[in-house]
Amino acid sequence: MKIGLVLEGGGMRGLYTAGVLDVMMEHQFMPDVVCGTSAGVTFGVNLLSQQKGRVLRNDHIAWVCRLCYPRYKALLRAIEQRNDRYNARLQQIRRLEQEGKVFVLRPSENISVGRLEKDVARLQALHQLGVSDATRRWDDLVRYLSM
Repeated sequence: MKIGLVLEGGGMRGLYTAGVLDVMMEHQFMPDVVCGTSAGVTFGVNLLSQQKGRVLRNDHIAWVCRLCYPRYKALLRAIEQRNDRYNARLQQIRRLEQEGKVFVLRPSENISVGRLEKDVARLQALHQLGVSDATRRWDDLVRYLSM
């Protein structure tokens, strides 16, 4: 069985994901495929490079694309429609989770960290929430993967 890991975006809220990835590295867990969007891609680099605790930042992608690729209308349209596509994927993920076809690890608490959060203590707390949630659900993940 091949194992895939999908990482969502969300700017600095991705520190939750970074905490989850740190626990995966502690358990020497490496999926066969890793993909993501926006900040999920940059935080996924942490897992692939096995650099626990590394924090990367990826902001202003739409602005950069408009500046660098003004002639590529399809690209710009895709970037502008990403929110609608994202919401459709969330609905699909919920359905697949209910059917037992995917394992989803999401924050156990509401996240009040903004995409461009600069408060180091809040960012560290979000990372720790990722570590705590992943540690608490690790056995569930192992059971799911052995089905």
